[in-house]
Amino acid sequence: MTAPPATEEARAWVSRVHGPVGADDVEVRKHRPWATVWRMRTAAGVVWAKQTCPGHAAEAAVHRLLVAARPAAVVPLLACNDDERRLLTADAGPTLAEAGAASGPDAALLVQVMVEGAVLQRAAAASPALETCGARLLAPGSHAAYAEQALEQLSTLPAEDPRHVGADEAAGLRASLPRVERWDEQVGALGLPLTVQHNDLHPGNAVAIEGRIAFFDFADAVVAGPLGALLRPLGALAEHLQRPATDPAVLDLAEPALEVWSDLAPPSALRAALPAALRLGMLQGLEPWLSFYPTMDEQDVRDWGPVAPMLLREALSPTR
Repeated sequence: MTAPPATEEARAWVSRVHGPVGADDVEVRKHRPWATVWRMRTAAGVVWAKQTCPGHAAEAAVHRLLVAARPAAVVPLLACNDDERRLLTADAGPTLAEAGAASGPDAALLVQVMVEGAVLQRAAAASPALETCGARLLAPGSHAAYAEQALEQLSTLPAEDPRHVGADEAAGLRASLPRVERWDEQVGALGLPLTVQHNDLHPGNAVAIEGRIAFFDFADAVVAGPLGALLRPLGALAEHLQRPATDPAVLDLAEPALEVWSDLAPPSALRAALPAALRLGMLQGLEPWLSFYPTMDEQDVRDWGPVAPMLLREALSPTR
């Protein structure tokens, strides 16, 4: 795996922008090809520093946008450096996933995460910074072209590359593009505004601050229609209920989140378009992987290369 960015450089940056951090007060808590996260102790308390890969350089701008749109729903941002792709956030205690780890998945909590995520999306939709935040734009009507672009990117890689999609398989997946166009039409007909689609909405990316849910980790975010964000929590609910993700008993749990948009589109139309929006959400989930592939080393390609082809197959599978 790619070596972590210099911890000493990160410590020096935090010391400049927030306050002194001792050499023994730094701990690497996560290192992945797409980001490194440090937990640091300062005189003012614990903070979290993060440095993203070039493909996820928009995270700080997205975080700022959301803080401005709905401060109570976002973990406080203490500092950021867009040029060096660094951001610093306050420690807000255990994530909702960590807090509930002993009791396992909580259906009520997942529903609450969906609702609060939708409320945050509603606020972000009105942000004047939305179009310039740097996150990939995947508006309704663009997903078939995006899928074609992804197929082209992956199918032209060498056959021995784990990211490669063979010519025959690519042709079969292209046959699903008219279905993607129909999903786009159905979702676009709702007339919902573009907003920040977190793309990784789950209790592990949320905390409780003064009794309210606050979100963080916006590295995977895209600018898209709002309903694709429900893909991840509904998947967790399906697993919790031991039912298929397309089961009406699972989809019905999205009703409180759909209610957030019910003044803009009829509830019946929102419910009818949800399966199509979730399929588009699968394609939106490709973007974080495709965006950091160019900076991976050989070991990263072996470890993480198969993910994007797997997601593309899942999104375009005619049997799902």
